[in-house]
Amino acid sequence: MKLWTLLSLGDVDYDGFDGFVVRAQTENAARAYAAAASTHVDNVGNMWYDPKRTACTRLKVSSGSEGVVFDSYNAG
Repeated sequence: MKLWTLLSLGDVDYDGFDGFVVRAQTENAARAYAAAASTHVDNVGNMWYDPKRTACTRLKVSSGSEGVVFDSYNAG
């Protein structure tokens, strides 16, 4: 399993996520977890699939279950 960091490349308004750390096998799976975790809150979950709006970087191999490990949320 791999560990990925996903960060917004633009300004994030209040009540929205600006980053995640996700454990997943692939970058696409990591982006999907970030999108799913943010859709119910800020309704811009699809931005996590767009490499022009978000960066996704592999950190290291990590054991454990797939899913979001950490998120960063800007509360209003």
